[in-house]
Amino acid sequence: MKMCKDILKIIRIYLKQYSIMLIVLLIAFSTFAATTTNKQLNELKNGVAAYDFQLTTGIAKELEIRKGASNDELNQKTHELYKLKEEYQKNYKEKLSKEKLDEMKHSYAVGVYLHNFPSTALWTFYTNNEDLNVLTGGGSEKYKQYLTEEELNNVPKYKEWSRIQPGSKEYFDKQEELDKLYPPALDISNTKTLTFLKENLEASKVKLKETLFNEGTNIGYYILITLIPLLIFGDEYHTNFGKFVASLPYEKEKVYFAKVILSFLILIVTYILTGLANIAVISNSLLGEIYNVPAVLEINNKIYILGIGLVLLGAILSSFCGNILSIGVMYIPALTLIYYPLGVWVVIGKLFVVDYFSNEPFLDNIPRMPIFYYFGYTPWKNIIIYLVILTIIMLLASKVYKKHNVEKEGEFFIIERVSLVGYLILLMGVFASTLLILVNIFGINQIVALALTILLVPAVLWKLVRTKIRI
Repeated sequence: MKMCKDILKIIRIYLKQYSIMLIVLLIAFSTFAATTTNKQLNELKNGVAAYDFQLTTGIAKELEIRKGASNDELNQKTHELYKLKEEYQKNYKEKLSKEKLDEMKHSYAVGVYLHNFPSTALWTFYTNNEDLNVLTGGGSEKYKQYLTEEELNNVPKYKEWSRIQPGSKEYFDKQEELDKLYPPALDISNTKTLTFLKENLEASKVKLKETLFNEGTNIGYYILITLIPLLIFGDEYHTNFGKFVASLPYEKEKVYFAKVILSFLILIVTYILTGLANIAVISNSLLGEIYNVPAVLEINNKIYILGIGLVLLGAILSSFCGNILSIGVMYIPALTLIYYPLGVWVVIGKLFVVDYFSNEPFLDNIPRMPIFYYFGYTPWKNIIIYLVILTIIMLLASKVYKKHNVEKEGEFFIIERVSLVGYLILLMGVFASTLLILVNIFGINQIVALALTILLVPAVLWKLVRTKIRI
């Protein structure tokens, strides 16, 4: 009971100290969520608007242009039609209804069955790529069930038309007939729309998590989440506040766990705020009439579960790192593990025209490192194992944290035994990066760049590692 009370007191001290920065961070999370979700929804809106435009104007106009225009007029009229569609998309304000969604899903299923979409694989995050591959033609037979009897009966006619020489009178005549039966209204270049339709093809309630997945958005969230442990664990090092905390009558282990708990509390609050921001944006978007709150809250579930790993890593790194910079830098080797030295090896090799892994047989057989969990589909059991391992290491790291020497805070590494290992890990990355910059950006000869890097980088980095960063 006393330990819990002490931890709560420590948490209050940190909340008071960092209240302004935490408010700024919470605003940043909410703003980022609203901005990125709105951007993804705009892509979806453009796809829905293009579908409407094609049905009402585009399909007939395109056929008319191809049939009647001369070669000189074709490009001009096609451009005019494109501008007309662009204007239509820009001014599109309609809400997507359940009936319109069902109509689009049917159109999508027909398109996949007829192999109208390019065979390009889709990068997925929540779903196995084989289960949600919206752009490949493989397995199209399973979409046969969605076609009407009339559509099925005319499939042979469609296949016959696809073999006719494009541009002939017979081709255009049959296209006009088939366009009425299989209207090519979906924009095949809008992967956001195709993902949305595939994700919801068999869903009774609207799903959004895969539709709104974006690698750039994930990176933004991970950077913001990483700022939480960097602030709570690293910002105090070698400051008056850090010395004040060290002078308090609390065991260092309690301070450590108070920081861990506070970091998770902040993570939970940001999850709630981003969820509310997403609800606000989506409720006022084209999905305003058909969305459901659980589906919106699901959007960032996996990001935040993986964010637990980033918080745990921050706690682990803070046990032997001495400043906010070293904690941040050490995230890279901690997340990439064996890919970190391999990446260094590959970068240096390519600079000297040696492609070590041209066929990548070795890389393909390496187990997926934690960094891959954050950007692509990974079975949940792997993520759970990863988080359990980090939790165990975090608990062990609390014992290391007890050995913190306040006077050494500010240096890259507080624990003397870790300094050399940490230095060598950093040296690999800095060495390769410096070499890459000298050769590719400054255009220096490879041999000269290598000599300069060997001469300067180890000494400068060692000096930096031994220097206290004062805030």
